[in-house]
Amino acid sequence: MEKNQIRELLIKAAEDYYNGQEIMTDSEYDALINRLKEIDPTDPLCANGMAAADSNGDEKKINHTMTTGTLAKCANVEELKAWASKKNLKERYSLELKIDGSSMELQYVNGKCVRAITRGDGATGLDRTETLSLMNFPKSIDPSFTGSIRAEMVIYNSDFKARFAHKNANPRNAVAGIINRKFETLTASEKEDLQFIHAICYDVMADRDFDTQTKLMAWLEQQGFEISPHVTVEGVDLLSKANELRENLRTRIANGEIKFNCDGVVIKADIIDREDRQRKTPKRDVALKPELETAVSEIVDIVWEMAGSTLSPVAIINPVQLEGTTVSRVSLSNMAKMMNLGIEIGKMAVVKKSGQIIPQIDKVLA
Repeated sequence: MEKNQIRELLIKAAEDYYNGQEIMTDSEYDALINRLKEIDPTDPLCANGMAAADSNGDEKKINHTMTTGTLAKCANVEELKAWASKKNLKERYSLELKIDGSSMELQYVNGKCVRAITRGDGATGLDRTETLSLMNFPKSIDPSFTGSIRAEMVIYNSDFKARFAHKNANPRNAVAGIINRKFETLTASEKEDLQFIHAICYDVMADRDFDTQTKLMAWLEQQGFEISPHVTVEGVDLLSKANELRENLRTRIANGEIKFNCDGVVIKADIIDREDRQRKTPKRDVALKPELETAVSEIVDIVWEMAGSTLSPVAIINPVQLEGTTVSRVSLSNMAKMMNLGIEIGKMAVVKKSGQIIPQIDKVLA
């Protein structure tokens, strides 16, 4: 029963993402995938972390030139060590921050942007060329370039707080809510919102392909594109540098050094293997996720306990690991909070540690 619940949630989340109405964050989605792997590692949804989505009204789907798949993920440094042990550490590696945005493919012909396609299911997406024409990214570049550029669409955190926070849970949802809708359905205010969406670029595919990621990123920057913060390292320094970037990530976002949200570190072999990158899940690249902050578990019971002179509800959940400890009980504080969150026995909930100390239910998924 639990497996079926998780699968249904994953498939619904993918469909809603495809339709621009996300119901959960990347970390919540990944937590569900990890839970499914624990129950049944052979399940097809575990293979690439993506649940196929093939619905979006009657809009025509456009084929991607670049495969917009997903990376295999390492939850911690130990898993990254295991991944690296199978690689050639005499190579150089490009370490890039994993951008928490909405993926797009930008297609150029003779230096002119002629089409923009949403990620969709990875193989096809929706044509949003008219929508993205109002964004501030280079529409004209080197006239000798014909090919595709992969980007993540983001809103700077400062702009989100000032303009979008009152009606969106996070910047990523705000972006998806705009770019996944037909241009003609956008209000005048929403069209103005487009100028606050930035394309952060990180891959290029063309007839004259680049041989290294370092050269590719330099070219993107020369053309005027914003690029993912990155560094190129020797293989022997891969683990230490990746962990350093991961540990400092939240601080750099909080202090504004990084303007947009990121949810991990992407490790790529600097020498580009285009055939591998065209896989739905490349073998030479991997993502190191941020330290665990959330997990998903089923509420199996609700009990009442005395806390001083107050009788308070406590959710009993299937045990999960959070910040290095096993969590099986979560205080619900009071009946009002329990009702506001929609907490019920049998539902799946997102659990996190407030201040990395006190477990709490952040959100009910189903």
